[in-house]
Amino acid sequence: MRKNGGYDAFGSLLPGRNYSSSSYNFGFQGQIKDDEIYGATGTSYAFEYRIHDARIGRFLSIDPLAAKYPHNSPYAFSENRVIDAVELEGLEYATFDIVWDMKTDKVLEIRITTDYELKNPNTLGPGLQYNLIITDGGKPITDQNGRAAVSSRFETQLHGIYQGPNNPKLPKVGESRYPEYWNYDLAPIDETDANAKQHDLDYDKRGLEGLGGVMDFESTPANEAYIDRANGTIEKAGSGGVDNITGKPVTPETAKAAEFGRKNFRRAENVKDGVKAVGGAIVDPIGTIVD
Repeated sequence: MRKNGGYDAFGSLLPGRNYSSSSYNFGFQGQIKDDEIYGATGTSYAFEYRIHDARIGRFLSIDPLAAKYPHNSPYAFSENRVIDAVELEGLEYATFDIVWDMKTDKVLEIRITTDYELKNPNTLGPGLQYNLIITDGGKPITDQNGRAAVSSRFETQLHGIYQGPNNPKLPKVGESRYPEYWNYDLAPIDETDANAKQHDLDYDKRGLEGLGGVMDFESTPANEAYIDRANGTIEKAGSGGVDNITGKPVTPETAKAAEFGRKNFRRAENVKDGVKAVGGAIVDPIGTIVD
């Protein structure tokens, strides 16, 4: 056995209730022990970007994202939520912390954090991170390192929050873990993302989804509306126009995403026009088309 230990809420070792081999360097929440600072085991931990002092429950330097969270102390560990949360080091466009009670199969809380500019150097990139924090009767489940039981998954998007196949999908607080529902609470990151969001909402009104929805004749009004809006975005990019969402000039990335969507929806509509011309039915789907 390389390690066995008990911790208080902020990571200090409990006297008489710990053992760790000198060859094992990890401790609280699976982080590297930095015992040289205070000369005692379990008093300091080296997280990715800052040193955590377990004796006082504070980091020794300010949060690199402190300016985005003025309500929170820049030295706070896990936002002082040490019972039902873990310290997060990398944020994506959006990170969803879903607190779920396995005993009652109820979702207790959903916390959402955003980093649209991807300033955190440890980000996984454009996409959505889901952290399922598991509790038993409302009490967090932890491993021998004091780390909360968390099941995580990361889903990539083509652009922003809504342009791609993996739009936000969440359970409802107070209900079971499943089913999950499309969720449009997050603001889009730019004009193209807003276009994709509106397109998805238009599909929802018609009960359409995925490639089958793209090729359904009922989706034509939504596809053509997307194309019209994308035309405006691309024109702005060429003339230095302002993005309706960011208030800044339309970026090449935003214009490229708009062109990608426009090209694929035009292709879909051309196929459907050809089918109408011969009075046939669509049998084989075209290449991957997502919005």
